[in-house]
Amino acid sequence: MLIVPYSNSFKKTHQEVKIKLPPVLKGKKIKEIRIIPKQHSRYFEIQYIYKVEEVQRELNKKTMH
Repeated sequence: MLIVPYSNSFKKTHQEVKIKLPPVLKGKKIKEIRIIPKQHSRYFEIQYIYKVEEVQRELNKKTMH
């Protein structure tokens, strides 16, 4: 569970904003969370930006055009 940081003035009039992490992101280092309002802010879409180790793969150059 992530708690979104916010200002003291927001804190006086609102409750904590908590975001539940999907299980697939467990153990990953989250770099950024984007909260995107949809349908005039009736609901929100959340995008998680995280770092992934790059995997070098050997490609079969005979099958490439």
